[in-house]
Amino acid sequence: MKKWIWALLLLVIVLVVVAWWMPATVQVQQTLVLKRPLSAVERSMINTRRWPEWWPGKQVADSVYEHAGHRWQINTVLLNGFTATDLDQPGRYYDCKIVLMENNQTALSLTVWQQAGANPISKLQANFSKAAYQRFAESWLTAVASYFESDERLYGFKVVPAKVKDSSYISVRSYFDHEPTVADVYGLIDELRTYISTKGGQAVNAPIMNVYRESATRYELMVAIATAFDLPSTNRYQLKKMMLGNILEGEVKGGLYTVARAEENMRLYANDYRKISPAIPFQQLVTDRRIEPDTSKWITRVYYPIFN
Repeated sequence: MKKWIWALLLLVIVLVVVAWWMPATVQVQQTLVLKRPLSAVERSMINTRRWPEWWPGKQVADSVYEHAGHRWQINTVLLNGFTATDLDQPGRYYDCKIVLMENNQTALSLTVWQQAGANPISKLQANFSKAAYQRFAESWLTAVASYFESDERLYGFKVVPAKVKDSSYISVRSYFDHEPTVADVYGLIDELRTYISTKGGQAVNAPIMNVYRESATRYELMVAIATAFDLPSTNRYQLKKMMLGNILEGEVKGGLYTVARAEENMRLYANDYRKISPAIPFQQLVTDRRIEPDTSKWITRVYYPIFN
């Protein structure tokens, strides 16, 4: 019996000695590669107003966010990440970094620091918990990645690289001292359809449009309809030939604000991936907005022509 007591005592002494030389702070780091350009990640991470969109949990106070039962007090937000303190685990800190990588990818890393102090028992506990800290960091990174790697969550819709389908368009433009209304838009669409009919043409696909704001009191509205073959231009109506090249396509459901935001997000997507446009972006009116009064049911496709 005495041998077991001595063996146990020796084991305790060894553990105390080992723990004595252990560092007072335990550090683990986990890294995950996001299939997103750095600009797309930075835009959300350095703007604290957008944190509730991507944070994998809930916001519980102005600068406090919860994840997996831990409240993170955000201390600093930098251009390349942020630091935080764990309010539910004394002595624990977090350091998140985002790093540019090749091929439109971004490395996202999270370092977990756990201060154990001088107590040997606390040091042993902290070191034995390194695997748990690693799993915690991995779960946070994986949850964050689910936001940034989703087009729908990051940009509001699925962005699809496609090819231009129609090459012949007949177009008309007008100027207004106000933002063009549904009536203004469909007035031009009806005008185009009449012209196509008088020329024996055949309209294909839904009409497209683009609004350009020249000043606070001057808006340019251009509407076009694809036709089965070229129609002649006049002083009023212009034949537009579109190259059957590359284009980015997205579809959204909602009113004018939703569509305007989709157009802006498509522009951000193109900038993120360094796409150059040879022509103006436009929207396609899938839903006839005169027939459907409920704007939440409007279906609109946004297009962004690109070289490659």
